[in-house]
Amino acid sequence: MQVKECQITYNQKNYTPVGTFSCICGFVYCRSGPDRSPEDSFRYSKVKFYGSVWEESLKTLWEDSSLTLKQMGQHLGVEFKTVLRQASKLQLNFPRPNTKATATELCPSLQPRKKSLNLNQDVIQSSRKQWLKLMRANPGMGRTRLRSKAPAIYGQLYNYDREWLQEHLPSPKTNNGTLDVDWDSRDEQTIKTVKEVVKRLKQDTNRPTWISRTAIANSLPHPASAWVKRHLKRLPKTAKVLAELSETREEFAVRRVQWVADSFRQENTIPQRWQLVRRAGLRPDIRELPLVKQAIATALDSFNL
Repeated sequence: MQVKECQITYNQKNYTPVGTFSCICGFVYCRSGPDRSPEDSFRYSKVKFYGSVWEESLKTLWEDSSLTLKQMGQHLGVEFKTVLRQASKLQLNFPRPNTKATATELCPSLQPRKKSLNLNQDVIQSSRKQWLKLMRANPGMGRTRLRSKAPAIYGQLYNYDREWLQEHLPSPKTNNGTLDVDWDSRDEQTIKTVKEVVKRLKQDTNRPTWISRTAIANSLPHPASAWVKRHLKRLPKTAKVLAELSETREEFAVRRVQWVADSFRQENTIPQRWQLVRRAGLRPDIRELPLVKQAIATALDSFNL
């Protein structure tokens, strides 16, 4: 299997990423993240399409009378019920060469569900009209949003008039699962939040922490934090502000020197250079950087005024 494409969507319920992976053979599967171990990269939560290569293998195995359904499933990497469901979907011959049973006899779950009630045709026609009216009033709206606006109507059509409903649904969206999201608005909203967080971090009187992109993202409130961590490419203005406000290691070292100098003043102590450097926690390579050397000299000079 050669996976050449992966689309990352966002689960609105539990705020976790969901990857949809596509192989060149047509096999498409989903996996919920984040991965917590190297082994997680080999698992999948749901198969969306088995692909032409897998289906051709199923057709070949189906005609082999020496194989049981279980053996076919082992070869294809699925349960035998999946073999039956896919065989039924592909309209393969039933019964198989070595059995007289039909697909539904072998796998009861393939039996169509029986409706306990027959819905009045007038009600169905009314539901159809309401659904079409809803679609006309909301052009361009995706299936999920339409369904959320009229769950009862959708439910009636899905249970009692499914074939008609499938023919009167909007085309599936293919924009990474983020339907009807105003990313421009989120971008502007997140910029403001990022600036407020950076200002708060810089005003913190405790020992300075490095204001990196990761630190900023972790300090953002929900859901801005999730947007920045998982959808930064959709927030170009926010990405630019993050790059501008994030500290380099040199800038962070300068801020530590200034903070340490203030702490010595509060103690009414005039430090030696080595004391200033030690308390600021400056490594030899960091203390020799131009801006850091200048900050150390400025801090020491300030005690001689």
